[in-house]
Amino acid sequence: MKNQNETPLLDKNEFLSYIGGTLVMTAFLVYVMEFV
Repeated sequence: MKNQNETPLLDKNEFLSYIGGTLVMTAFLVYVMEFV
């Protein structure tokens, strides 16, 4: 439970959040392309 262990977690969360947002945008674009 040291601060050094918390820093990587925060970085990982930000990275996962960025990846999640990108996947959502890609999925939305693919859905729109197929829908239209």
